[in-house]
Amino acid sequence: MEAIALSAGVVFVAELGDKSQLAALSLAARRGWREVVVAVLVVSVVTTSLSAVGGGVIGAALSPVARAWLAGLVFLVVAVWSWMGSPIQAEPEVASRSRLAAIGVLVVAELGDKTMFATAGLGAEFGALPAWIGASVGMAAAGLLAVAIGARVGRWLSPQTLRVATSAVFLAVAVSFVVVAVSST
Repeated sequence: MEAIALSAGVVFVAELGDKSQLAALSLAARRGWREVVVAVLVVSVVTTSLSAVGGGVIGAALSPVARAWLAGLVFLVVAVWSWMGSPIQAEPEVASRSRLAAIGVLVVAELGDKTMFATAGLGAEFGALPAWIGASVGMAAAGLLAVAIGARVGRWLSPQTLRVATSAVFLAVAVSFVVVAVSST
């Protein structure tokens, strides 16, 4: 249960201000919440399952100490990535009105993103199933938050504030995994 809660929290924080969350926010502001809610839920389950299974396969092949080192490295990379901002800054095109198009926009926004790497790291450390369940919940919650808030979030939180807070959380998670790895050797 702890692995699920940690995975949900980590992925929720990773999604704050992320491309896919901003895409969900934009879609909801332009097209309404119903089609975007379905898209957020589908994309959350699909992308986290790919990441968690990939991480779980890698984690099954590694010793507990190697998994802790790998997870620490993954979260350190995600912390730096969060600090620097996404290399893909352009907002995805959201002209289509269909639910399938909304799913497509969100999948493209999520592919290769820091939450996928974070979920893979969690899958390597805790196993695919708990990482997938937690990451799906965290990603869906962040996406649904974006839908609920709509276009107003930009007025309350600056992108810099989100970037700094997110990178600090990931740095703390990375340090905790490295501490576990060092104390296990």
